[in-house]
Amino acid sequence: MTPLFTFSRSQLTPQDSYGRGVGAPIHACPDDQEKNGALCYPLCKEASPSYYGVGPVCWQHCEDGWVDEGALCRKDGSIETVAKRSYGRGAGYPLGCADDEDEDAALCYEPCKDGFYGVGPVCWESCSDDRSVDGGAICCDTKDTCSDKITSLSLGLPKAIMEGILSGGDPAEITKAVYDALVASLGFVMFKCDA
Repeated sequence: MTPLFTFSRSQLTPQDSYGRGVGAPIHACPDDQEKNGALCYPLCKEASPSYYGVGPVCWQHCEDGWVDEGALCRKDGSIETVAKRSYGRGAGYPLGCADDEDEDAALCYEPCKDGFYGVGPVCWESCSDDRSVDGGAICCDTKDTCSDKITSLSLGLPKAIMEGILSGGDPAEITKAVYDALVASLGFVMFKCDA
């Protein structure tokens, strides 16, 4: 099988990468909001007695000498009862990631180190100026070089397998197709050298 494309090291290089874990579900609220259930709400206003939030409502605490009975305050030792002061604070906002985390597809990850960018659980090395085209796991000098390499990787093995199936049972053709399939699969191995 003739290679679909040939590449020189001067045209492309594999990108370095490292894992940053599976990520955590979104779980945080901005500093000016509080988490209640699975939503973030604005903080309740300052007052005396203070307010506390329950979902979309801020309720005022009972004054000293009064017993908290949910939406009501009852004077201690009496049946005298008053409704608590309350106000709405909106329907809430979705949870997000903490300020020191990156969000990707509703998961929170630690940020990648300098010179790398995150895609889900993987931090990929940013492409250098001389190979500025990002092709996923490879950096290329042109978009065409990246496209050709990706096409070569994705078509080489299936083409070799198809040729083996269509060989008509000829042992020499099957052997050649197996060899070509191995050569095509080696195209997925791109060594990253420091020098």
